[in-house]
Amino acid sequence: PGRGVGGGGGGGGLVSYDTGPVRMGRAAFAEPQQQQAEAASRHMSDLRLSGADSPPGAAAAAAARGAPAADLTEAGLAGLEDQIRDALRARRTVYEDSKSLLLRMFKSVDDGSGDVSWDEFCAICGQLGVSCGLSEAQRLFERFGYKERLPYARFAAVLLTQPSRQLAEEMPIRAGPFRDVHAAQFHGKIKDRRCRKPLYTPANWDPQLDAARSAELPNTRLVLQFVYGYNGKDATSQNLFYNCLGQLVYFVAGVGVVYTRRGGPTSPSLPPAHDDGAGGGGGHSQHFFLGHTDDIKALALCPAEVDVEGRKYPPRSIVATAQVSSHEEGPFICVWDSRLGSQQGQPQLARLAHRKEDRGFSALGFSADGAHLAAVANDNAHTVYVYDWRRGRMEGSGRGQMGDPPQVYGIEWNPHAGRYPGVPPAFLTFGKKHIKTWQRDATGQWAGKPLSTGRLDMQNVHSAAWLPPRGGGEECLVVAGMGDGQLYVFKGSSAIKSIAAHARGPQSIQPDGHVAYPGVRGMRLAEVRGGGGGGGEEGVRRVLLTGGADGTILRWDVSDGQLVEGRFAGRPLSLRSPLPDRGHCVRSLDWREGE
Repeated sequence: PGRGVGGGGGGGGLVSYDTGPVRMGRAAFAEPQQQQAEAASRHMSDLRLSGADSPPGAAAAAAARGAPAADLTEAGLAGLEDQIRDALRARRTVYEDSKSLLLRMFKSVDDGSGDVSWDEFCAICGQLGVSCGLSEAQRLFERFGYKERLPYARFAAVLLTQPSRQLAEEMPIRAGPFRDVHAAQFHGKIKDRRCRKPLYTPANWDPQLDAARSAELPNTRLVLQFVYGYNGKDATSQNLFYNCLGQLVYFVAGVGVVYTRRGGPTSPSLPPAHDDGAGGGGGHSQHFFLGHTDDIKALALCPAEVDVEGRKYPPRSIVATAQVSSHEEGPFICVWDSRLGSQQGQPQLARLAHRKEDRGFSALGFSADGAHLAAVANDNAHTVYVYDWRRGRMEGSGRGQMGDPPQVYGIEWNPHAGRYPGVPPAFLTFGKKHIKTWQRDATGQWAGKPLSTGRLDMQNVHSAAWLPPRGGGEECLVVAGMGDGQLYVFKGSSAIKSIAAHARGPQSIQPDGHVAYPGVRGMRLAEVRGGGGGGGEEGVRRVLLTGGADGTILRWDVSDGQLVEGRFAGRPLSLRSPLPDRGHCVRSLDWREGE
């Protein structure tokens, strides 16, 4: 309390208090400690002197003299505990919390035994400004299960622990669900590897009735009918494809979606789910892959016909999807048949499990012959894995790019390997200010080699494609879609030119806080038959499709293996946005053969 200054007149005056100079820093922490220690010493001396000349009951009478009678009920003791908590809360500092403060005060009167007597407990309460008589101390000791001396460490732990946490710590724990009626007698905390947090037995749980009922499957079950939405924001790699039946393949959350447009082809012998509501326009249908347990972040389509355990799968029928690490297991990759849905059969062909340290995957890609599958993990090294996926065997790995994920945005295999003599299997990885080409070295291991932009600015690479070899040779040029909307052309390990193609688009803030632009995120090399010769195959014209943040798709004629500014295979395609104040940004694109 300081000096009061009251306003004149009636009861509406303002009152202020001068508390004196305020000490900050360690001085504010050290001085109260010294004062409290001196006060404790004086108080203990008074207690010892009074105890030497008076019978035991006199001290209690003296403590209670002039004070109201002690409330020894449970409510009164609970109120005493609340007063101690409030006093500690008022005295704690940034250097010392309530529990540390209380333990230090108890240690100042401790003789090394780790417990305190009634008198010592009352003295500590006096230091805190809390009135506590010997009868209250005795009753409080009994409440904690002790008679004449109380272990103060236990008292501090119980006093300053939240009731819910204290109950959780003392509650019995069971691992796993109930398997029989005897186990159903359990009341407490239940931990399951599939749950991040424990479960608790309901307060009205009846083991005989509820256990038998919950052990049976319900009469009805939920069936997924239609999934709305598309992941166009978080995923960095191409995630929209046409399969062999002309259906669209993509993912939403943890579901692989195969979408059939109204009037489009459907999977054979497959009754798909329909959306006949006004919101979907009616007649649209989907089927799903439900083999994942957490969010999918990458998807790839196999371009070749493959044989799996004696069964042939046509080109563009097999899909790979990769998910993030879940609570119960590490991330994994599923390879499945897009022509089947999980409700109609078992479409999964392979499952490639990884350790939790990999966190998830940002990109996937099948080789031109469908034999290999490359994946980029989301660890800090962005490890690149190459699999013989049909045998479940990893054939190589290497560091993609160091840094906080995502650093690698996509994978693109050379589609001309095996079709032209001398073109070896290879793939690109690209992303934040880098692009690499991967090939087998002399030892047969996969190794990455960075490509240099030379005099051109190095920026984020959002997409890439291999052009056909020029004149049927062995070398393929690489085209990269950059963040500012330009196309960089690489020959060998260096960039040879840039072409202004698209606008850079709206500014965005990346997860690491850096400013970025969408640029060219969609790129595909299409083969159009019946459009003239080129590339070593009669009647086939190669067209490079690029989609930018300006909502425009450009069609470049690259039949001769070169990208020439202004040489197009057709007019630009402009996407019209239903929003008048903002246009479309191409997120991903694919082409369907024959259209």
